[in-house]
Amino acid sequence: MKKIMMLLLALIVTIGLIGCNGKKGNGQADPAANYKAEDMIALINKAYEKVSGLPFVEVMEIDLSDVERIKSLTFLDNLDNLQYVVNGDAMIMTVPYTLVLMKFDEKANIDNLKQAIIDKADLAKWICVFADVAYVNNYGSVIILVMGEKTLADDVYAALQQVASPLGEKLEKFGSN
Repeated sequence: MKKIMMLLLALIVTIGLIGCNGKKGNGQADPAANYKAEDMIALINKAYEKVSGLPFVEVMEIDLSDVERIKSLTFLDNLDNLQYVVNGDAMIMTVPYTLVLMKFDEKANIDNLKQAIIDKADLAKWICVFADVAYVNNYGSVIILVMGEKTLADDVYAALQQVASPLGEKLEKFGSN
């Protein structure tokens, strides 16, 4: 009887270890688990190489101590578990466009954060210009927000799909100018 109990216990422990091997709920390891800001900047630049007609864009890491700026870029009220924010905004302010990548730690609920971002995304955040669309998705623990004129946002999103795969479930918000 003791041998059977020991074998059963060993089987349960083995199954538990297999189930807890650092993979996300979808069964796939987080491809961005060790990403730093410079990795996210490289990802953006790689995607931008695939987009024609892109306005002049400056890509930079945003200092996490600049809470108000981060909240205005991410549309998040709660910045817990946020590790890095990288932003690529159009430098010509007549073009409504922004790309924000947000890296969260393993404790973050990515799906809830994505929903919070799309719910609060303000397509009229610019003066005198409005975004047609906002897309929110994730590449592992990196949440991606693309907002802008539809053609440009679609092109950037398609480029990101090519360089950051697999992406999660895409959330969308459409404006009505």
